[in-house]
Amino acid sequence: MIGYKSAELPVTAAGLLTVGLAQENFTIDEVVVTALGIKRETRGLTYATQQLSGSAVNDARDNSGNIMSSLTGKVAGAVITTAASGPGASARVVLRGNKSISGNNNALIVVDGVPYDNSSAQQATGTTYNYGTSDGAANINPDDVESINVLKGPSAAALYGSRAANGAILITTKQGKSGRYTIDYNGSAFFDQVNLLTEFQNTYGRGNGGVSGTNIGESWGPKAQTYKNNVKDFYENSATFNNSISTYGGTEKLQGYVSYANNKIGGIIQGNSLKRNSLNLRVNTELIPKLKTDVKLNYVNQQIDNRPRLGIWGFLLKPILFHGTWIKMN
Repeated sequence: MIGYKSAELPVTAAGLLTVGLAQENFTIDEVVVTALGIKRETRGLTYATQQLSGSAVNDARDNSGNIMSSLTGKVAGAVITTAASGPGASARVVLRGNKSISGNNNALIVVDGVPYDNSSAQQATGTTYNYGTSDGAANINPDDVESINVLKGPSAAALYGSRAANGAILITTKQGKSGRYTIDYNGSAFFDQVNLLTEFQNTYGRGNGGVSGTNIGESWGPKAQTYKNNVKDFYENSATFNNSISTYGGTEKLQGYVSYANNKIGGIIQGNSLKRNSLNLRVNTELIPKLKTDVKLNYVNQQIDNRPRLGIWGFLLKPILFHGTWIKMN
C-alpha cells in the first residue's frame, strides 16, 4: 500500500499472522505546466493531460520538418494529419475527435505561454489545385524544446478562451540555468524511400477494347511495350541531415541560452527540398527582487524548392498514375 513500508514474515505452523505496517514518507510530486505557464501538481488536476519530454520529438523525429508531425503516435487521443506537400508541410492536430462540422478543429499551439499562430493557407479543394504552405509550428526547432504538455479538453485550456476549445498543446522551450556553461550538440541523418506503390497492369497499352486510341484515358488497348518501373523510378531516395548546437548557463540573477540549427530535408520528388537555418536567443533575469524578465528572440530563414501541387488536376503524379503503362520517365 502506498505510504507504508513493505514487510516480510515467515509462515508459521499455527497459520495465524499479525502484521503491522510502518508508515514511510512517500509523496507524488510530479509537476506539469498548465495554461499561462502555471506549474501545478498532476494529482491536483481535475482534467486529463499528457506530458512529453523534448527527447520524445527528437529521438524519433519526423522528416517533414514539422514538430507537430513528430507527435504522431505519441499522444493519446490525437489525430495528426500532415499535408502531402513535401518537406515543411503543415500539420493538422485534432484532439479527441472533431467538434465542429464546418469550423476549425485544430488544437491551439502555445509556446512559452504565448499563443502561436499555427494557421496555414487553404489546401486544395475539389478540382482546384494549390501548392499548400507551412504553418507556424514548422518554424519551431525541436532541439530547443524542453517539454510538451497536451491539454485535451476545453476545461483544461479554459484560460485561453474560445481559441482553445479544441484543446491546447503547450510547448516549453529550453532556457539557461545557473551554474557552469554547457555546450550541447545534436546531429542526425535519415534516408527515405518509397515503400508502397499502386499495382498496375503492364501488358496492354493506351486504348480500349484492344484497340489503340490516342484520346482514350484507359490502358486497355493492344499489347504493347510497357515500362514496369516508370512510376517507381519517378520517385527518388532522399536524405535528411539535422545539426544543432546550443550553449547555456548563467548565475542566479542572469541566465542565457543560445542555439543554432541547420536542417536539410530532401523530398522523394525530384527537386523538392527544404533548407532551414534557425537562431534562438533567450535571456532570463531577476536583477531586481521579485521582478523577473524573460526575453526571447528567434530568427528563421527557410527555403523550400519545388513544392508538389495538390488537388485532382494539379496532382503532379496524375499523368503517371492514370497512364502508368505507357509513360516512361527519362
